[in-house]
Amino acid sequence: MVTPIQIVTAIDLAIEAHAEQTDKFGRTYLYHLSQVASMTRNDEEYVVAWLHDFVEDSQEPEEAMETIREKFPNEIVDAVDRLTYRKGVSRNDYIERLTKNKISAKVKYYDIRSNCDIARLKLLPNETALKLIEKYRRDVNQLIELGALKPGQIKFLERAEYVFKGSKTS
Repeated sequence: MVTPIQIVTAIDLAIEAHAEQTDKFGRTYLYHLSQVASMTRNDEEYVVAWLHDFVEDSQEPEEAMETIREKFPNEIVDAVDRLTYRKGVSRNDYIERLTKNKISAKVKYYDIRSNCDIARLKLLPNETALKLIEKYRRDVNQLIELGALKPGQIKFLERAEYVFKGSKTS
């Protein structure tokens, strides 16, 4: 369980870490974090949503992870750790690892949904948008195979594919 102070701390850390950062769509990165956080269903997911790229995007990832350990309960630490992509780790291994924690699996799903937001994808060249959609399709398929998602939870991806390819794919 997280406290109200920890919720504010997560938001503060995210703002401090990402204030000057823009996403691949050219928008402030905080928009993405707030969009992911808005999809969550409980305080733990909300905190992890704000922190899901905190360590990965840090110039000093070990220090960033230590900050998480000092300020949050173990369930949050574990979820953030599992969501942190590490160089040299295959995408499949990364997805498999994050599914071992329910919070990290759900936040990854929300992250993918945000990254496949049609309004955001339309800011990119069509070819780039299609490559991202394909990448996230593979991730979602693996999340389904590993039991972290249900097949019905991919409608957002099918809509994005339809918009950018012009027809529905399976």
